[in-house]
Amino acid sequence: MRFLVVPGGARCVRAWTVACAAFLVLPSARACVVGDPAGVPQVVLTETPPDCCYGQWAGSLHGTVSNVETDDVIVAVYAQTDIYYVQPFVGVTVEVGCGGTFSSPTHGGARYAAVLARRGWQAPAQMSALPAVGGDVLAVVRAPDAQRQITFAGSTWIVKATGDVPYGPGNNFWSDAADAVWVDGQGRLHLRITQRDGVWYSAEVFSQDYMGHGRYRFDVEGNLDALDPNVVFAGFFYSDQGDEADVEFSRWGDPNRTSNAQFVVQPNAIHPWFVPAVSRHTLQLDWSNERIDFHAWCNPGGALTQPTATWSHTGAVPVPDVERMRFNLWLFGGPPTDGNEVELIVSSFAYDTPTDV
Repeated sequence: MRFLVVPGGARCVRAWTVACAAFLVLPSARACVVGDPAGVPQVVLTETPPDCCYGQWAGSLHGTVSNVETDDVIVAVYAQTDIYYVQPFVGVTVEVGCGGTFSSPTHGGARYAAVLARRGWQAPAQMSALPAVGGDVLAVVRAPDAQRQITFAGSTWIVKATGDVPYGPGNNFWSDAADAVWVDGQGRLHLRITQRDGVWYSAEVFSQDYMGHGRYRFDVEGNLDALDPNVVFAGFFYSDQGDEADVEFSRWGDPNRTSNAQFVVQPNAIHPWFVPAVSRHTLQLDWSNERIDFHAWCNPGGALTQPTATWSHTGAVPVPDVERMRFNLWLFGGPPTDGNEVELIVSSFAYDTPTDV
């Protein structure tokens, strides 16, 4: 195994410490087949850092591959500034996990790329252009070009897509199709769990830019109390370093569960509550150095008065790093018990840093 030393400040070291374990994957004892090896090899970038911080650590890049035997391939990751620079270091390529996923820390760039190649291909340290598919190069992808983007609440959001590989949370397939995620003429974000050819797909969007301390407020339209027991809806900020705070609505596979909502600060601070049978909701997270305050107003009519549920977390509070805001609608443990597709609407979102946060 190769041991690497990371220069830089606390943020750089923190980003590397968590992420390195995800990409330094030892080859498995036997070949793992992902998809159909007789098919066309594919590589998908599910998430990359934003355009930022050239020459500095920017976070992690994640992706999937399919139609390969994982022992036969590697992935080379690149960040583009003036040209493409191999990541995270010269001479390092990324192993593909048995499930078809890969991850690597990366320096910042305007764009990011992944090259799926046969094991033994020598990844150039620098390239003025990405290689063409052929020979040992099996597939090439570049982000954000290959990712579907939408404009919602005055910001750009990336629509999560993972190709033919199940991916977390919940080992779901994630679709970026127009009938799974869209913004309507009123500027409202629609998320829909869809079924195509017997396969169920979940939906997620995440903000293009990183966020940090401040107030996160969003409105949701839909009967969150009546979600199918296997359905989860969440609004949350999350970083791949493990920091996360969520407002989640679900019965987690148990139709008799007494709570159908919860506030969460990962890894294990949870405040369950019960959302009533209403169709409009306003949710808020206030994140500061000392605490995260949660508020929920159900069926608000104009001014927000007495909240339905509140909770203040003052334990281990996440430190801003590479968090993004996310909304997802996904399946826990199986398809909807009634066999129906599911749709919810996020009608607004606002992020700011008011003086009381």
